[in-house]
Amino acid sequence: MTEQKKKQKKWSLQYRPGNAEIDAAISSLAKETDLSEIMARLLYTRGYRTAGEVVSFLRQETACLHDPFLMCDVASAVERIAIALERGEKIAIYGDYDVDGVTSVSLLYLYLTELGGDVGYYIPSRMREGYGLSTGAIDRLKECGVQLMITVDTGITAIEEIAYAKSLGIDTVVTDHHECRADLPAACAVVNPHRADDTYPLRSWRALVWCLS
Repeated sequence: MTEQKKKQKKWSLQYRPGNAEIDAAISSLAKETDLSEIMARLLYTRGYRTAGEVVSFLRQETACLHDPFLMCDVASAVERIAIALERGEKIAIYGDYDVDGVTSVSLLYLYLTELGGDVGYYIPSRMREGYGLSTGAIDRLKECGVQLMITVDTGITAIEEIAYAKSLGIDTVVTDHHECRADLPAACAVVNPHRADDTYPLRSWRALVWCLS
């Protein structure tokens, strides 16, 4: 029972039907942007209240984003990945098995292969391996000749596993959006908007997606 209580979450409803003013604004937004009422409602509750804001978000216009190099360790991450591409090193993208993990793996894999990188990926089995990095998976990457591991959506608390990878000659670049502990992994770069020393204007997963893209 205690364990179940720990896992309980408090949900905050962003939209409650019956508010005539808000419903009218959403309906107007849907018409102006040619979107469904459901999509307009979703965007409205996430803070996109005008047609201009919605269009800018959907088109991924960079004007609404900040310089990714404002985020801690982005420059170091770019430098290490560039070296791997230049040297033809084998790169492995290590991602979580959930939606944002798999899509992050796909995004980075497609981009790095476009650049000519020797890139593979590893997504652990939820049932057999569970969440996060494992020494067993790192051993398999070592057997495949991996020299650089890039984590997406995981790795921020994998201090021991990343140290183990380093002992095998595998460098690591961490990109994650989960909450950090006081100590960070001893990686080549640790990119996470939740770092205590990070001053990037957006402290959310959207900031990290922008950096990855």
